[in-house]
Amino acid sequence: MRARAGDDIGAIAKGLFLKRNGFWLVTPRPTLQRSSEEQAFLEMIALAETPGDELLVYADWLEDRGDPAAGLLRHHYYMLQLSPANPILPTYVKEEERLKRLCDRKWWKRYEEALGPAGDFLFWKRLYARKTILLDAEERIARLADREESLRLCERELGFTLPQSYKTFLAVFGPAEIGGFFRVLAPYSSSSLPEAWDLIEANRWIRTSQAWTQSHTAARVRELILFSQTSAGDQFFWDAANLTSKATGEYAIYIQSRSEPTGQLQYLTSTFRRYVRSICLGTGFLRVAGGIWRRARPPQCIAPQLREKIA
Repeated sequence: MRARAGDDIGAIAKGLFLKRNGFWLVTPRPTLQRSSEEQAFLEMIALAETPGDELLVYADWLEDRGDPAAGLLRHHYYMLQLSPANPILPTYVKEEERLKRLCDRKWWKRYEEALGPAGDFLFWKRLYARKTILLDAEERIARLADREESLRLCERELGFTLPQSYKTFLAVFGPAEIGGFFRVLAPYSSSSLPEAWDLIEANRWIRTSQAWTQSHTAARVRELILFSQTSAGDQFFWDAANLTSKATGEYAIYIQSRSEPTGQLQYLTSTFRRYVRSICLGTGFLRVAGGIWRRARPPQCIAPQLREKIA
């Protein structure tokens, strides 16, 4: 009988583990032959705005071929439907880690690429479940029902289509502070969000700032979209003139370091997700700005006092 969505994949995992002399030994991950038919499944997932039944159909196909990745696909089907605030999300994230270990690494890379925005959504949910991103009472108030309308108004005013990964980040976190040092802005001007957190107001200030208009042409200033800043005064921009992914609407990200003259930008990374993962939660910021982190090493806990920059 075929295993259904949500079923335990213990039976599928049999054969991957051997018990010898009282100890469980892990055998190598399976490396199954891939086909053009499987590529069609991945393309079907990539074309779906939010993969659902596509994951289950692909999972059935994989199970028929004895591939343990079927369990991960069914797991993702349910995980995508969970609210970030659902108390069982941490359990799902922990189980996802176990299921991923059963999968072929090369397959995982292709699958994650096919997920597109849904993959970003899963990534943000993992961070939410692990309490990596700081949310305080003031920020929670800002996560209101007008989010979609705020995004549309923001894009219209800035003349810029916001990256899909950034939109899914807001769907999970709203405006947020990462590691007590990086602040991600959001377009919530109609809410009680403080002006310092507002994406629209921040870019209005940049576009009318004498320091910026003197260092760049007005057209160039409009191409730079401020979306994040540190508590020390560093600023991070999307460059609307440098599209890095047409499929997901990603743009090159630059830093205006607090130690550099206004308008002197340095390239940082190519996507918003990489910005969060490598710059905010990794050591990428230090390679650009210099200095060291004291008391804790990335990824940081949510307590702001644990992350302290030494110039």
